[in-house]
Amino acid sequence: MYSKKPGTEPLRDKWTKYFVNDIECEREAIYQTILDNKFYTDSIALAKKYHFELHEKNIKEERIGYALHYKETKSDKSENRYAYFSLNTKEFIAKHNPTSNEYKILVERMSHALDMIYEAQQDYAQYSEKLRTAIRNCMIFFCENTNDMTAPYTEIAYKLSIELFVFLSDILAFGLSEGKVFNHKELPSLVVDLSGIKEKWNVNWADSKKSQFVNEYLSILLQQMESIRELWMRSDLFDESSKNKMADIFAEFKLMIKLQQVKKDTLDKALANVHDRLTLSNNSYNFYYQPQSTKEANESECPKLSNTFR
Repeated sequence: MYSKKPGTEPLRDKWTKYFVNDIECEREAIYQTILDNKFYTDSIALAKKYHFELHEKNIKEERIGYALHYKETKSDKSENRYAYFSLNTKEFIAKHNPTSNEYKILVERMSHALDMIYEAQQDYAQYSEKLRTAIRNCMIFFCENTNDMTAPYTEIAYKLSIELFVFLSDILAFGLSEGKVFNHKELPSLVVDLSGIKEKWNVNWADSKKSQFVNEYLSILLQQMESIRELWMRSDLFDESSKNKMADIFAEFKLMIKLQQVKKDTLDKALANVHDRLTLSNNSYNFYYQPQSTKEANESECPKLSNTFR
């Protein structure tokens, strides 16, 4: 008597899970997991992972003459997807403690950004704008709660950093959704080399030093984006239609950089005019409030109006 029966025997393993610094948790428990493990003092890496496995064993009967045979075939299918969002919140808790409402809002925005990154990697057309909005909202909230964004050049510097983060997440999602790839490692490099910037941004710098930093940042960013664009456009992972869309994404980011350059140049001129007016005002003050003898000596050196204008 045969123990085997004709038919298909499927074995499935499917799950979607969230992780905080490699610790598995439910989505609604992300904040509490951060709190319990005191992750708020350093970098927090959120991850959303999907795993699917299907093992099928197909058994067929075959009769050869008077004998009954069983033919067994197996098939295996698997799929893994994952998304990450990382942020160091040490600077944030210096102004807002981990149990504050502000910190809870930040964690929720991080979690939402993670979800949008994950979804955009599967369906870029539907989720791209939602991804961009989610990351911007999260990072702007973070920056506004850790820095004085009204200081000259600070807004430009952080705008560039935020938009770079948005762009890299967006183009990665585009590559995974539109490209002929199965994981992140197959995509062209997205490494942005900022080693040319020798110093870390300092809010206490003089305006001239901040202007110089922003100028270097803009220049290096443009060069790096052009190198990355050429690398991605040469890739055979994308068809012509996808490459046209990709070219538009890079062009949009390049335009943002140039607009910030214009904003920086305008600010340079505005601050230079303010400096000139302050210098003139100080000189006038020094002239009128100097000792009388010195004032008279200076007046004797000043050019006199001719008789024509008297």
